[in-house]
Amino acid sequence: MGRMTSLYLFSEQLDRLRVGPNRSISAMINKIVDRYQYLIGVESKRLRILFSETEWDSMLSATRSTTWRTTGIILGGVFADVEDSIGEGSDKEKLIGKLLRLTTLQEFALVEMLEEDRDENL
Repeated sequence: MGRMTSLYLFSEQLDRLRVGPNRSISAMINKIVDRYQYLIGVESKRLRILFSETEWDSMLSATRSTTWRTTGIILGGVFADVEDSIGEGSDKEKLIGKLLRLTTLQEFALVEMLEEDRDENL
């Protein structure tokens, strides 16, 4: 069993948990986190193959100061940062092409990966 912690949710998030007689808040949050981590893990493996080390470094550099707090910032956020930060050239166009073809789930996985790498390099 994991350690106990407090968690604060907005009422609309709490409503989305579908809590019921056999579905406690803790159980539902644990299920959601487990599923989220699984999905992100699957897509992360694909993204590691898709992007070259140079492209990865470019994305890390372009998103260095971005805070990914809301879903609206995540969707299209890496693309916008790369477009604004990297100089013109075929490498930029190739990277932008890849970013534009990402699924929503891949965008979330990419942000998770960028945050993790950024945190490891602090």
